[in-house]
Amino acid sequence: MRALLQQRFQPPMKSKGYSRPELKVPSKGNPLVRRNSVFCFGLSLAASLSWGCLALRCTAQQNPIGLAIASTARVKDTFAPLPLRDVQLQGGMLGTRFEASAKNRLLNVDENDLLDAFERRDVPHQDWQGEHVGKFLHAATQTWAVTRAPELKAKLDRVVARLLHTQEPDGYLGTYPPVQRWTSWDVWVHKYDLLGLLTYYQFTHDGAALKACRRIGNLLIETFGPGRRDINKAGYHEGMAATSVLEPMTLLYRATDEPKYLRFAHYIVGNYDAPGGPAILTSLEKFKSVRRVANGKAYEMLSNFNGLLELYRVTGDRRFLDDILLGWEDIVKNRLYITGSASSGELFQDDFHLPNGENAHICETCVTVTWEQVNLQLLRLTGEARFADQLERAIYNHLLAAQKPTGDMWAYYTPLEGHKPYGNSTNCCLSSGPRGIALLPSIAYMTSADGGLVVNLYNSGSATVALKARRVTITQQTDYPRDGRVTLTLSPQAGKARFPLRLRIPAWTPGATLAVNGQPVAQATEPGTYVLLNREWRRGDTVTLDIGMPARLVRGDHENEGKAAVLYGPLVLALDTALNPDIADPRRAALAADRTETLKLTPAPERAKAGEMVFKTEGRISGKEGAASSAPAVPLYLTPYATAGQDGSSRFAVWLWRPGRAPAADSGSAGSN
Repeated sequence: MRALLQQRFQPPMKSKGYSRPELKVPSKGNPLVRRNSVFCFGLSLAASLSWGCLALRCTAQQNPIGLAIASTARVKDTFAPLPLRDVQLQGGMLGTRFEASAKNRLLNVDENDLLDAFERRDVPHQDWQGEHVGKFLHAATQTWAVTRAPELKAKLDRVVARLLHTQEPDGYLGTYPPVQRWTSWDVWVHKYDLLGLLTYYQFTHDGAALKACRRIGNLLIETFGPGRRDINKAGYHEGMAATSVLEPMTLLYRATDEPKYLRFAHYIVGNYDAPGGPAILTSLEKFKSVRRVANGKAYEMLSNFNGLLELYRVTGDRRFLDDILLGWEDIVKNRLYITGSASSGELFQDDFHLPNGENAHICETCVTVTWEQVNLQLLRLTGEARFADQLERAIYNHLLAAQKPTGDMWAYYTPLEGHKPYGNSTNCCLSSGPRGIALLPSIAYMTSADGGLVVNLYNSGSATVALKARRVTITQQTDYPRDGRVTLTLSPQAGKARFPLRLRIPAWTPGATLAVNGQPVAQATEPGTYVLLNREWRRGDTVTLDIGMPARLVRGDHENEGKAAVLYGPLVLALDTALNPDIADPRRAALAADRTETLKLTPAPERAKAGEMVFKTEGRISGKEGAASSAPAVPLYLTPYATAGQDGSSRFAVWLWRPGRAPAADSGSAGSN
């Protein structure tokens, strides 16, 4: 698949260059970047600096605590993640999956498989084999920061020690022999080295890890740039692979306050509009479509977006944020599946081309995780609930669907009909999936720029946060998303404290009610916003949020014309043959209801096999004797898409026929697309 996708999907785009006023490099004594300016990478670059952005399959450093020097950012986050040691998710869908990833995947990763390509560079390996160790370090370090499990820490220490032992005297930390350096996926591997080691340094303060990152950064600076190699030509996907190193190089600047790393980041950005480059920003501005950016490779492009947002945080250049919002809006409007992910064949496809079946290779897990990261970056920067809504949608549906509930396996692609091809052989998605799970504590609770506390995700657990020099513990009790009742208990360490509390009201709910210490609060709880409670809180105060959890029928359009999907709260449901043994093919099922008001959906826990939610509704099944409209009514048992097909062999479908639309079984029109 990767060999196929290394081909150019469309001719390179010619884009008009984007020049900007000159900007001076900040010195140690003046670390803030001035507005309306650009860093120069030598006189030859100053004349050509335009702005583009990054690329590749990468993960953003989403929780900066312990890594970033505050003075290296011009833009302050509106919402900021908490220290991971202070967040706990207990049970529920999120806590259970987090624990399963920690115990059944990360602890069992084969260390030799991660490191063999570094320790034996003279032996041929998978070209991108080196990416896996960085992805492991990113996921496992963040997970350990929450669990503090000594066995996971010991594993991390062993992996880092062996990896650093393979670094060459000049800083090289790739997997290729000298004659093949800086070809294929070499820069890509160094990108993941940086991300993984920076994360390890962030949470352990290990100086050797940061030193290794500096040596990598210095080597990249010596290798690429004006008069040296062209980084656009050092990888695949019209430059979007190698140049994704922009993100960790920006983070390396934030960790060290050394301007040379930021100068290199600006070299990458300016070089995007060079011949053969991806022209990411200029393409977004011209076409307002991610389909028209480079070759449309979704994972690499979204990774670019993460780097641009990190660079916006450093420079304050609105162009970066505004252009990413153009891409975000295009994805949400034209390219996003109902389950919150995107891509077919690892590419952004034409508008509304969203095939469901296994042969379409949809929603690569690397894309799901990187889309999660983009929304987390945007939520941090803006504090807008629409990004938290997309996070919830992607997490509860496509991310958890790709992860086997036991946590040990992942699906590379996860269809909306068919079966889930779970596996545990080393590949990019098996390494990326745990990174998406590891981000959950960073998303769940945040602080706001006005000194308050923000609750983005609802799951039993707790968090402790310093607000205005006072420690406050918040405890959450809920069975969400089985039901919408959430009880929060606030305990200021000093007995009382005044601060604002923001609770997210999901966009899909018809409404919510609020009470403090059992007394109703007459305050607007508009869907798709945060409700704000700003008061003096005393130890033991409780806030009760009741979120309306309706069943909803969503009519399909375009390629799903004539079909409908059933949703419950944030969950997309699916018909699974494991719960419906009398139904051989879920694609033959038709619903009895054609609109939300007539949909009857009731809990059916007696059908659950592994504690998953199960609901019953009414429908019909088409057969050879005729269409479903002439068949007798039968019960249909639906389960969340996140748990459908969890045995890896049963078949499921999200989109079911609307009444009277299902063809006869021999018509051939109910097949997978």
